[in-house]
Amino acid sequence: MKLIIKNLGPIKNNTQAIDLDKDFFVFVGRNNSGKSYVTQLLWAIFNQDLINEFTRTNLDILDDKIVENVSKVEVTSELVQQILDRYSWFIQKESKEEIFNIGKQSNILNNIHIHFEYEISEFKEESIKAVAEIVDDEDNTSEYIELNKEEGNLIYNFAEKNCQKLLKRYNLKNIQKSNY
Repeated sequence: MKLIIKNLGPIKNNTQAIDLDKDFFVFVGRNNSGKSYVTQLLWAIFNQDLINEFTRTNLDILDDKIVENVSKVEVTSELVQQILDRYSWFIQKESKEEIFNIGKQSNILNNIHIHFEYEISEFKEESIKAVAEIVDDEDNTSEYIELNKEEGNLIYNFAEKNCQKLLKRYNLKNIQKSNY
């Protein structure tokens, strides 16, 4: 996946893409050429707290997909584009208020434009396994949902884990989908 940044501080009509698949970035340039702006923006894009906040506030993107089939979601170009467009907007908004510590009244970053370029095949390349956990007030951890995606596939499979155990532990009648 590549990132193109425009109108970020001294960076105006940039066409140079940053390859986000790289593990290491080096920016070389004159003073006040935008190196620090780009570095702070990259920090924001990869910051787990911001990713979690974005996820928490944008679950509606997947609502229609999950309603159709609770156990799996297919990643399509349209879905990826919708997520990336919304993440770009989120990062642009957060960059002004949180990352660059510029007041809401400032016009310095009003026209920032962040664009992600990708190939849908990039999402097929890896297998993914993850487990969502619930941690209670006593630091007991219970697995709740397992996510699996096989290499070469665009289907993400979800499976509930230990639901009966969770219901019993917390004396619940059922587990409901949270509204974030």
